[in-house]
Amino acid sequence: ADARAAAAALSIVDALPPAPRIAYAVTVTEEPKASSVGFLDGAAVLAQSVRSAHKRSTYGAPAFVAFVSPRISQRTRASLRGIGFRSIEKQLPIVPEKIEGSFLRKLWTEPNEKFPDPTMRGGCCGAWELLKLYAWTLTEYERVIHVDMDCLLLHPIDELLSIDASLVYTADYNMMNDNQRKNRLTPAVQGGFLVVRPSHDVFEALVALMQRGKWGGKCSGWECTGVGHWWGGATIQGLLPYYFMHYRPGSGREVRGCVYNNMASNPRNVGGFGK
Repeated sequence: ADARAAAAALSIVDALPPAPRIAYAVTVTEEPKASSVGFLDGAAVLAQSVRSAHKRSTYGAPAFVAFVSPRISQRTRASLRGIGFRSIEKQLPIVPEKIEGSFLRKLWTEPNEKFPDPTMRGGCCGAWELLKLYAWTLTEYERVIHVDMDCLLLHPIDELLSIDASLVYTADYNMMNDNQRKNRLTPAVQGGFLVVRPSHDVFEALVALMQRGKWGGKCSGWECTGVGHWWGGATIQGLLPYYFMHYRPGSGREVRGCVYNNMASNPRNVGGFGK
């Protein structure tokens, strides 16, 4: 009887689908406004497009994760769960008051009329964009693809998932000014598409670099390299190119944005946005 029960249990386990090898992650920093009717629609379209594309992937069906700030309501989390996202609440990975660099510390600790919460200052969502760094902590997966919600996946990207790199990314050259492009400065990372190989060591190194916070002020960009002297450069758009191209050179890999992260930008446009 025991042998039959064990065999039955094993047959049930064998019938279960394999654990996901890949996860797609998003970050939600603020509670959607009542007027933002497309926010959750975007998440649903994204998830459906990923499921459809992964039917042709050798990596199988993926998991879906949403890093959410404490501001996000249970109602929004329930909606995300209905779409298929597992919400993981996260605080900032850094302590703004303990940032060593005075310029960045003041940026995120001194409120003003426009930003009563100074951690929201800079880039799309201030220091809270750093929640994207938690993608490196999801070590139960082989790769984590962190994307913005306003995108969809048209084809499998297995060739990117097999690249031996801590980060596979696309660059945003239109984020940079004419001189930065002319001098071939390390380009901005486009923060809406990040293919991450999870590692707690990399996560802790990125957080430590942020906590040191040597960005801006009398120097340009990160550690006076000029990298990150652009919109969003204090966080993902500047931290990641500095870390992977200067601090740990060779550990990241740039791929073509027009192929893998097409935003209909004009690569020949040397005037930046709107010019």
